[in-house]
Amino acid sequence: MCTNKTYQPKTICDDHLDIHGATGSVNIAFNYRGVPLKLTCDFLLQGYDVRPKRKEFIHPDPPFARIFLFQTAGGEYKAGGKVYRLVPGRIHLLPPGQPFEVAYHANSELLFFHLHVYDHAMMSIFNGMSGLPALEDKALVGRLLTTWRAQDSLRVKLAVLDAVAMFASARLEEMRSHFELTRKFKPLFDALRDTPPGQLRVKSLADEMGMTRAALSKSFGRAMGMPLKDYLTRLFLKKACERLLYSGMPVAEVATALGHRDAHYFHRAFKKLTGMTPDAYRKTGLRSL
Repeated sequence: MCTNKTYQPKTICDDHLDIHGATGSVNIAFNYRGVPLKLTCDFLLQGYDVRPKRKEFIHPDPPFARIFLFQTAGGEYKAGGKVYRLVPGRIHLLPPGQPFEVAYHANSELLFFHLHVYDHAMMSIFNGMSGLPALEDKALVGRLLTTWRAQDSLRVKLAVLDAVAMFASARLEEMRSHFELTRKFKPLFDALRDTPPGQLRVKSLADEMGMTRAALSKSFGRAMGMPLKDYLTRLFLKKACERLLYSGMPVAEVATALGHRDAHYFHRAFKKLTGMTPDAYRKTGLRSL
């Protein structure tokens, strides 16, 4: 979770952008059909954006979910070859991992939240969603706008969590099934939460599980639907991208926080995976937040 200072509005755009109370993390434990589930919501960035002129952005690889609420004017969202209207007064979910283009209409006013919403295995519960899910709930829209204007950080988060819960309701059966398949890996997931990505070793994880490396990799791949190596890479990228975009830490400090003693190694590893240096990723990402 990013707990460092957020970027100032002028860093992100030239128009009016009000940001406050962005960071924080909320864990929710609940039961669904007799199965104990866990949902975590990381608040990465939130703000109120006023665009006097039409503005367009391209997001080729969005790593986190966004909740959009236009108060005026609205916009357009293009994903998967389809164009969707961002309608004022509706709460829209922009799923992670879905490349998209967005255009804000002139004189638009937008309340937005960047979130990472994930399960016990640190997998986004909105991965695989397509299109533009939306809620029409006047009471919730009113709560979001009123608590934002009052800078009531607690009530803002509670209202956002209500929206997240509504969107997540369509994913509960999938979450239950995923938990059943992966519950035996709880010691591994606990170790992953407590260990910086740069210090993770498959052998140590195998020891934690009381398995050989080969047995762990095979069993994990069957349960998760992806090789353990790919999962660890995804976890590294998620944490690296989060800190690069949503904290004010110098790149060298990001490398240290991720468990890399050698910042040059972090540079090489990040560029190999993304095709961009950490600095370039940060600059490009900040222009399209």
